[in-house]
Amino acid sequence: MLKYILLSITVFLCACSRPKSSNEKPVAEEKTASETQTQTEAPTPANVDYSFIESKNIDSSERVLICVIDPHGKGNEAITHFTKLTELVNCTVIGLNNVSNKTSNYLQIISENIDAAKAEFNLADAKIFVCGFSAGATIAYNYARSNKVDGVMMTGMLPNFNDLQNKNFPLVVAIGNLDFNFINLFNINIENEKMFPSYACWVFEGKHEWATDQNILNAISFLFSENGIKTPYSVDYQTLFDGFVRQKKYYLALRSLYFGNSLYKDKKIEKQIDKLVQQKEFVEFMTNFENILLAESDRTNFYFNNLEQKNETWWRNEIGEFEQKLSKKNTLEVNSYKRTKAVLGILMYMKVSEEIKNMNSLSIEKFLTIYELLEPENSDMWFFKAVRQKQLQNVELSNQYFEKALKFGFSDTIAAENQGFKI
Repeated sequence: MLKYILLSITVFLCACSRPKSSNEKPVAEEKTASETQTQTEAPTPANVDYSFIESKNIDSSERVLICVIDPHGKGNEAITHFTKLTELVNCTVIGLNNVSNKTSNYLQIISENIDAAKAEFNLADAKIFVCGFSAGATIAYNYARSNKVDGVMMTGMLPNFNDLQNKNFPLVVAIGNLDFNFINLFNINIENEKMFPSYACWVFEGKHEWATDQNILNAISFLFSENGIKTPYSVDYQTLFDGFVRQKKYYLALRSLYFGNSLYKDKKIEKQIDKLVQQKEFVEFMTNFENILLAESDRTNFYFNNLEQKNETWWRNEIGEFEQKLSKKNTLEVNSYKRTKAVLGILMYMKVSEEIKNMNSLSIEKFLTIYELLEPENSDMWFFKAVRQKQLQNVELSNQYFEKALKFGFSDTIAAENQGFKI
């Protein structure tokens, strides 16, 4: 197994919960502290702010409460990815609107939201699962380490694998093959994952974003199984495996078998794994895959180390070549460049968000240019460009850039107001 230089990037995205306008169709029902307080005898803590969806007309003796944590604090949007789950399993899903990657006292706020939901929906004896995406996944994992929960699902983020022997709750990781964290997952010897107690990893085709309804349903099925919760749904790992083999996507095929074995603990699956890894086509694929990932690791570290040294012209030429790389027929290599591009976008967000605080920054213009070349439709990037032009007193251009930020989905009302903009 390759020994990569692992890249540790914490995603601090500039977004917060967007209030619904009067003509906007609500995504899910919302519950705030003031609203809840009028419906219950006991006063609700001020830290309670969640949206929710519930199962309808499902007979089950099991009661399940799922707490969803989005890194942007957009719980009302995040829970929409759990809709299919509520159609099959008797559960209540709450999405926290007041916990994000900027929340310092998140342990207390999560507990107060869960306690309020248990009281409102009569879920005193319910199984509690905490699910999060990106930095929200790390928050969910940290919460479970110090609070009683029945399982954790981390999406788009990996745990500290050195810590997994000490955890006392089931854990499932769901991550896309285009996620910039994927290379760190590959660096973990898949055989070693067997030693992690009550652990499974669901790898799907996708990038760094909330998993789809179907992938969430598949991943969380492991947590239900570990808790003895019976559902009418079963993960069809065999069909997925057969499809990946036909497409010669052997790593994903291997992962589907490992997840199936984690879920069903079947000797037949272990025999399938043994047979697959001995096939010539699989061995050749994995050798090629490892070489591509090694080149990806070297390439990404090279870019990180040369961000300050290389000028804007060099970066324009370098990023321009990305499009040529992304048009190649080699799917593995194309995916590799997609991950590199994604991680550079995260790096530029971090760099720009720091440099924008300094009106006299000598690097901000170059960073903004690189950011735009990488992600021309990124709403945060256009917001930063609007802020920079406002600093330079180019009011008209600043307003134009802010309009573009809104066009591409910028919704951080607090950040906007702090810079004198209105959404």
